[in-house]
Amino acid sequence: MYKFSRVSDSEFSAFNNFIGDFPHGNFRQTTHWGEIKKASGWNYACYALKYNDAFVATALILIRNIIKLPFSLLYCCRGPVVDWSNSDHVAALFDGLKDVVMQHNGLCLRFDPEPASIFTGVEECLFNHGVVKLPDRVTTWNRALYSTRVLLNESEDQLFKNMRRTHRQNINKSIKSGVSVGTDASPGDKDIFFNLICGLELRRNSLIHSKDYYDSIYNNTVGQSRGFFLKAIYNDEVISGLVVTMVGNRAWALYLANDYNYRKIMPNKLLLWKAIKIAREHGCKFVDFGSTQGTDSFDPKADSLDNLKSAYRPTIVNYPGYYDLVSRFYHGFRLAEQRLLPFALSNYFKLQRFSGLLKREQD
Repeated sequence: MYKFSRVSDSEFSAFNNFIGDFPHGNFRQTTHWGEIKKASGWNYACYALKYNDAFVATALILIRNIIKLPFSLLYCCRGPVVDWSNSDHVAALFDGLKDVVMQHNGLCLRFDPEPASIFTGVEECLFNHGVVKLPDRVTTWNRALYSTRVLLNESEDQLFKNMRRTHRQNINKSIKSGVSVGTDASPGDKDIFFNLICGLELRRNSLIHSKDYYDSIYNNTVGQSRGFFLKAIYNDEVISGLVVTMVGNRAWALYLANDYNYRKIMPNKLLLWKAIKIAREHGCKFVDFGSTQGTDSFDPKADSLDNLKSAYRPTIVNYPGYYDLVSRFYHGFRLAEQRLLPFALSNYFKLQRFSGLLKREQD
């Protein structure tokens, strides 16, 4: 018998374990990602479909209330987690998710599920449950529809040989220059991570986040033996850091930042290679290097980050698309999303960056 319900805090561990054990479970469907987003202004709720009291599907839903309006945006990033080949599970899950949209007065529930060979075959079932597929391949508030993953099904020597020749040379140059990689946790790691990220935010003209936000990232990715904070060390100084987390037999390299003064000795390239080796040692089938937000596809010629990732010969994972479980206010929302939201987010970005920089100066 099916039962769909919100997951209580006491079941978070079982919820995350289900995602870890599921073949296509993504880190951004765990409660750890929900906690990170909570630190940046979102709320989240976890839902599960059970059959005879056993988890058969889950959905972590990010919730953002719209200022001065009685509505909210709902986003199930890289989810939901379900066996798409089981039409009964899918139907029961989306019957439950319809109620979630109503309970939160949502304009829609947007989701961008992990690729699965069977997924396109169940689109018709989704459409029958009030789901529409967006024509857009880029939006202003959702993750990009691709990712880069280095598959770890070969030996360490072969993975190194697979890399671009000049990249191998740069990694060897970094090691010969005296750069080493530290993996052991130390009490000052959170501060080191924050200071490196602050420099990156200033250089890239990106959003300015608080120390509490980056502490939340560290606690929910590295903390409690969920991952590693890899440190490139040169002359006893940490010059670059990389946060790596694991879910089941998959790994995600999430946040990479370096001291710009040491960029010529290539610490970032060395850290990414170390992440590959560690993930492989822990039995992971891939390490995910992510994507560049606001872009519709992998483009190493136009994007410097994609160029860096391309040297590791990743597999490009293309997500099937953005899907919306709609509400009765959906058409008005889509009009606002296309015409007003880009302008509103642009102004929010400028204000947030200004206030963030001001707060750092005061601190």
